[in-house]
This record gives sequence, structure tokens and C-alpha cells, in this order.
Amino acid sequence: MFVVALPRRISLSWLLLATSWLLAATLVQAAEPDASQRAAFKQAYAAAQQGGDGWQSLAAGLRDYPLYPYLQEAALEHDIQQIDRATVEAYLAQYPDWIPAADLRRAFLLELARRQDWNNFLALYQPGLGDTLSCHALQARLANGSALDFDKDVATLWAKPNLPDACDPVLNAAHDQGLLTSARLWTRIDRAADAGQAGTIASLADWLPPAEQASARQLALALRDPAGALANASTWPDTLRDRQAATLALTRLARRQSSS
Repeated sequence: MFVVALPRRISLSWLLLATSWLLAATLVQAAEPDASQRAAFKQAYAAAQQGGDGWQSLAAGLRDYPLYPYLQEAALEHDIQQIDRATVEAYLAQYPDWIPAADLRRAFLLELARRQDWNNFLALYQPGLGDTLSCHALQARLANGSALDFDKDVATLWAKPNLPDACDPVLNAAHDQGLLTSARLWTRIDRAADAGQAGTIASLADWLPPAEQASARQLALALRDPAGALANASTWPDTLRDRQAATLALTRLARRQSSS
């Protein structure tokens, strides 16, 4: 009988791989919560959503439960108007990179913006948290006396056809600082027209030079009431922008009629 021995390096590699599989399987099995833990977590989470510390006694045996960090986050978010920055920072330090930590940061930043507590807001703010918080961050800087730079601060937001209400003070400041030129306004109006955002166009019309305001309002009307816009189009001046509004109204009316 012949025994073929595997080379030592190959045998050791397979042994290490098999060991890692067994260890991983053991850890997964150990971490798998049982029915009683799942029931306890559900009860503790319901209590945490009511705020306060009542959830802690219900979660006494859940320290190793995979979703344990969600309990404290739920309680803190319920009490968001009462908690302070130190409490939030302690949670963020304990659970960095966790989804509930990101949720708590966003919730507390929104609360700080509501309070207009801009110094604490800027201390906790991170870029990439969405348009609302981006605009609140710019508001915070404006409150501290900073001026806006269009390319650095506004351009990315300006390229979007619709923005949350939190951006209104930022756009107003950009206008007051003379950053919203006629060309920039029309660029945003054109994007809004393509996206069907009549409200955005109407809100920008007043910032245009007086001779151009009516053309912008005609574009908004073409989006809101294409039949009404076409009925009045014969009275509009024969300009490129007014022809654009008439064409837009005709296109939208044709689409409505074809789908009805």
C-alpha cells in the first residue's frame, strides 16, 4: 500500500483554513440570538422608544446582543431636545461607524439647528450628511460672520433643481452678496424646468432683472397650467425665453392628453 503525503506547506495551509472555518462557525453559532433574547430586545426597544432609562433594566442580559447599540440610540433620539453635546459625543465614541451613531448625529444636528446653536453644530458636523444639513452648516458659518464663496459653498447645491427649505437662508445670503448673477439664475431655472419644478422657477423669478422676470414666470406657468399658458401665449413677447415657455406648455399639454 502506498501513501501519498501532501507537501508540508499544502497540508498546513489546509489545516489553517479548516481551523478558521470551524472557528467562524463557532462564533456565528455563539452570536446567534435565541428566541428569548429576541423577545427581550423587542420589549427593551419599545421601552427605549419612549425615552428615559427604563429600557436598561429590560436589557440587562442583552449586552452582547448584536443590536444592543440601537437601544440607547432610540432613547436618546426620543429625548433629543433635552440631551447635550457631551452625551451625544460619548455615544459616538462608543459606537463609531455604527448606523445608529450616524442616525443620532443627524438627529442631534437637526436639533442644534432648530436651537440655532451654531457653535455646537459646527463641532459635530461632518460633510456628506445631505442637503438639509449642508445648508444648516452654511447657515452656521454665516452666523459666525463668514461670507459665501459661490464655487466652494453654493455651486453643488445650485446644480440641483429642488432644495429643502433649510437652503433658503443660504440662497438669500448668496443673492444679497451678489453671487446669483442672471446667467446663474437662468442655469438653475433651466434645470428646474427640465425637472418640472415650477415652484423653484417662481421663487427665482424675482431675483432676475425686471425685463426677464415675466419670461421666468411664463415657464413656471407652462409647468403648472400648460393649457392656460398656451391660451395666453399669443400676448407674450417674441423672445427666445417666451418661445421656450410656449414650447414647454405645448409639450406638457400633449403628454397629458395622450395619457388621458
